[in-house]
Amino acid sequence: MIRVVTKDAQGNVVPNVPFILKREGSTNRQNVQLSNRTITVINAAGTSARVDTPSISLYAVTGADGTATFTVKQDDSIGLVTNVYAQAYQSSLESNKLPVMFTVITSPDTPLASYWGHMAETFTTRSGTAFKRPLLSAERSSGQSFIEDNEEWAVLRSATKGDIDKSGCDVHYQPLLSELQALYDEHPSRAIKTDLGIPVNSYWWAYDMVAYAGNWYDQYIYLLNGSSGRASSSTSALMLCLVNPHPEAASIEMTSTAEDATKTASNDGRPSATAKKGEVIPMTVTVRDSAGNPLPGASFNLKRGTALNRAKAAYDASADDLTIIPVEPTGVTSILYGDGTQALLKTGSDGKATFEVSQNSSYGLSTPLSAELMRDTSKSVTLDVIFTVITSPDSPKAKYWGHMPETFTSSAGVTFKRPLLAAEATTGSSVNGNNETWSYIYSTQKATADCSLEYQPRLSELQGLYDDHPNGALTKDLGLPIASGNWWIYELLNSNGSSWYYQVFNLSTGRASSALSPVALMLCLAQPHSKPSSVTLTSVAFDETKTASNGGTPSASAKKGETIPLVVTVKDQNGNLVSGEGVTLQRAQAKSRSGIRPSSSADDLIVDVVTPTAARISFAQDTAKWLGLPAVMAQ
Repeated sequence: MIRVVTKDAQGNVVPNVPFILKREGSTNRQNVQLSNRTITVINAAGTSARVDTPSISLYAVTGADGTATFTVKQDDSIGLVTNVYAQAYQSSLESNKLPVMFTVITSPDTPLASYWGHMAETFTTRSGTAFKRPLLSAERSSGQSFIEDNEEWAVLRSATKGDIDKSGCDVHYQPLLSELQALYDEHPSRAIKTDLGIPVNSYWWAYDMVAYAGNWYDQYIYLLNGSSGRASSSTSALMLCLVNPHPEAASIEMTSTAEDATKTASNDGRPSATAKKGEVIPMTVTVRDSAGNPLPGASFNLKRGTALNRAKAAYDASADDLTIIPVEPTGVTSILYGDGTQALLKTGSDGKATFEVSQNSSYGLSTPLSAELMRDTSKSVTLDVIFTVITSPDSPKAKYWGHMPETFTSSAGVTFKRPLLAAEATTGSSVNGNNETWSYIYSTQKATADCSLEYQPRLSELQGLYDDHPNGALTKDLGLPIASGNWWIYELLNSNGSSWYYQVFNLSTGRASSALSPVALMLCLAQPHSKPSSVTLTSVAFDETKTASNGGTPSASAKKGETIPLVVTVKDQNGNLVSGEGVTLQRAQAKSRSGIRPSSSADDLIVDVVTPTAARISFAQDTAKWLGLPAVMAQ
C-alpha cells in the first residue's frame, strides 16, 4: 500500500488536491532496467488501473484529509523494483520517489542475486533434515553455471562436488539421496519450485555413492519428478547443502563368528576365520563415527589379496575365486577373481553390513580380505578367510589347509589313524595324491617306528573299511589318497607253500594283491593288535624217555605207519593266543639212533595240515619247509 499526502509550504495538509501518479522503468537487483512490467494500482474504492509503462499516468485527488491511498501489485514480477511518485496537477512539483519492490521465491535475498527475492535461507523436511538454499554462481569462486528463473546457479561436475570452494560445503554437509527423496516427496512434481523456489530443471547431487560394475559412482536426483540416477564424469548438477553435517566415518571393524584362534596361531598370528570347503564364512563389517556410534549408509570396499596355501606358496587360478553374498543390506553377489579385486558394499540402518564368503573350488587356501572406508582407504581392517579341504590333514607340514580326520572308525569298531605325510614320516619314500605328498613305504621299511607291526591293519579290517566307503567314497568321505597306490596289510601270504609274499590292499577297488617287494601307503591302527612274543611246537606224542635217549632234544614218538600230531601255538607276552600269525615249519637231517644219516627215501616225511586249511606237504628233503598259519598237523 502507498499513500499520497498533499501539504502546503508550511507542512499543513491540504485537502482535495488533484495530482498525477507516475512510475519509472523497472530494474532488477543489479540495477539493470528491463522490459517494463505492468503495475496495477487499486484505489480505496477498489477501482484498478494498469500502469504498463512510464508514459502512462494516473489522475487522482486527495481526500478531505489531504491523503490518497493505493494498493499496488505486480503479479508478473520477476523480482523487480519500480520507483513510483506523485506530481501536482499542472505543476512541476513532485514527491519523493518511492521504490516499489516485488520479490520472488525463486531468487535468494542476497546482493549477488540478479533479481529481488525471498527464497528461504534454510528449510526443513518433516523428518527434521535442514537444508540451506542453493548457491548462486556469483557466490562461489569459479565453475559452471545454470540459469533458471532468471538466476544463475552454481553447477558442479562429479570431480568438483567435494571441493568446498565450488560446492559451498564439505562432503559431510552434502545430503543423502534418501534425504533429497524425502524433500521431493513433501513437494512433488513442480511443487518444490512453488513452495521453496528451488530450480527443478537440473539434477541435484547426493552425498552417497552407488556401486556399479566394480566402481563407485556419484548419484543425483531430478527434483522435477523425483527420479534418480548414476552420474558419469560429464554429469552436471546443483548442490543443496545441509545445515548440520552427517557424522563422518572414523573407524571400520570386521568380525566373523567363524574366527578360529587355533587357525590364527597356525597362520602366523594373522586373524583368521575358517570353514570347510562348500560352507560359508559369515562376516560382519561395522563402521563407526568419531563418537563410536555405528554409522548407517557408510560405503566401504571389500578387497581380497593373494591366496596362499599352508606352505605359503601363492595360488592364482580359478580355485581361489571368492564369492561374496550380501545378506543385510541385500545386494548383488560379487566374485573376487584375483588379488586386488573388490566388492563394493554399504552398511545398513544399524551401521553394519553382513555378508557370506565362500570358496567352493578351494584346494585349501588362506586369502586375506580387507575392508576399507570408501572415502578414506587409510582406515582398513584385514581378516583372512581359510577354507579347508578333507584331502589335507590339519598339520603344519601339509601343503594345503585341511580337515582330514585324525582318526576314523569303521562300522566294525576298528579305529584307524590318518596316513602320514612324507614330511611327517621318519623313513620311506613319497607319493603325491590330492595335492599332498604322502609317506610311501617299501617292504624293507614296513616295520618302522612310524607304525610298528602290531599297529598295522589286518586284511579283514581294511576290507571292512572299504565296505563302509566303497567305489572311491573313501576320498570323498575321509579324504584318503586312494588313487595314489595300494595300502599295506599286516598279514603275509604264502601262495606256494615255500615263500612269504607281502600283501597290499586297493582302497579304490576293494581288492587285495601280493608281491615279493611292493611299495604302499600305510593306515595305522589307533589300538594295537596283540604282539607275538612266543611260538611253540608241541605234540601229544611227546616222549620223555625218548627225549632223554635223544640227547635231551624234545622228542615225540610213534610207531612206523602211525602219525605224530603236532600243534604250533603263537602267544603274546601275556600268554594269550595270537591268531593269524604266519609261521614256518622246517625239517632237518634225519639220524638213526646211532647217529647215522640215511641217504635214501627212508627218512622222507609227509606233513598233513589239519587246521585251519587241510593240506598235504612233502617233507622229503632235509631243507623242506612249510609256511602257513598256526595249525594242528599230523606227521
